[in-house]
Amino acid sequence: MRKIIALRLTKITSYCERILTIILHSLGDILYGIRWICSQLDKLARATFLDATEEQLRSVIGGFLFLRFLNPIIVTPDGNNIITKKVDKVKRRNLTLIAKVLQNMSNGVQFAKKEAFMISLNTFLNNYRFLMDDIFEQIIQVYIFNFIFNQS
Repeated sequence: MRKIIALRLTKITSYCERILTIILHSLGDILYGIRWICSQLDKLARATFLDATEEQLRSVIGGFLFLRFLNPIIVTPDGNNIITKKVDKVKRRNLTLIAKVLQNMSNGVQFAKKEAFMISLNTFLNNYRFLMDDIFEQIIQVYIFNFIFNQS
């Protein structure tokens, strides 16, 4: 049984790593408005929570970006027009576990006793946190261009 669980957790981490890499390389495709909101959330969190750790500040962005946009697409690709075929219960459960790992990583939260079977994924969360940090760092880099029209 332990071998089966270990194999499944390895597959989950593999998918999570692939998804994080895809997100990191696709940040330029995320709508400007979403990136701007992430930037504003970062500024507001830093101004409001002066004693917060970097991880706590990043969780504000993670809660917005992953909880509201990315994880719903991961969990229900059939409901978001990503695929046309209906996802069965087993696949939906696996997608939910992947989303849960990504959400915990984006919030800087480790798995605990409540989900004991997921605790071994804490090593993955720690080892790949740098990818999530890269995503957050790049997504908040939003530039506002001012166009000045000279009238002669």
